[in-house]
Amino acid sequence: MHEWPLLIFTLSMQTAVGAFCFIEWMRFKDREAALAMDFNRRLLGVVGVMAVGMAASFLHLGTPGHAFYALSNLKSSWMSREIFMASLFMGSVFIYTLIRLKGLVLPRLLTAKAAGIGLIGLALIYTMARLYMFSTVPAWKSWHTVASFFLTALTLGPLAVWLTLSMHRDVLSMNRQMNLARSLAVVGLGLGLVVSALWLMGLSQGNRAAQQSLALLKSDYLYAVIGAFVLKTAALGLLLIKGKSRYRPCLLWVLFVITLAAEVLARVLFYVSYVQLGM
Repeated sequence: MHEWPLLIFTLSMQTAVGAFCFIEWMRFKDREAALAMDFNRRLLGVVGVMAVGMAASFLHLGTPGHAFYALSNLKSSWMSREIFMASLFMGSVFIYTLIRLKGLVLPRLLTAKAAGIGLIGLALIYTMARLYMFSTVPAWKSWHTVASFFLTALTLGPLAVWLTLSMHRDVLSMNRQMNLARSLAVVGLGLGLVVSALWLMGLSQGNRAAQQSLALLKSDYLYAVIGAFVLKTAALGLLLIKGKSRYRPCLLWVLFVITLAAEVLARVLFYVSYVQLGM
């Protein structure tokens, strides 16, 4: 597979969007907790994740200069729109984080700015999905593409923030934040399993190209398909553990690694399912 830079880019940016939205929602609901847990510094982690994603995208483009030319067709090209929205989101989060760290703007104004940046992030995920929805590739021209991209943000974003919160010295005082992150990850993984199953069923009932995609997954990537489902199920099991043990950083690291591996496998399966009509 040659799409590893794209895989890293999409997963990184979707995780960043999910993490940013989760952080700012928690800040909006509980400003005192946001101060105690130093949410501003956690935004630096979001910027770091986006930087990894953008670096991967440049690897795919060949040189950063190609990104400038790719932006020249915003009216009709989803690739141009994706690059524009990714740059806009990253720049907005970076400036917002600096303003937060320096305390340059009133909190009320920053809340409105955070909401706007969150909408930019959601628009970015949509443009990412639309970029892949070629009419000639039935496996990609599906609601599954949009749903899976948003579910990645819903799962990995809050989970990444939860992992950082678990290392806070007052971790047991953050039950509300922890429980919300846990609930979002449960919903994301649960829906992800359903969406993936429906996608495979849809391929089996589709046209010749769709069935060729399914045949390819069954013949060459069967273990990856099984692995993705097993890992997501295992992650769900860990999320449903009750009691204080679920807040242990070591357990959360295992949970995050398993979930990330599941998302990587699912995205690999998405890319290798590429079969054009008429092939």
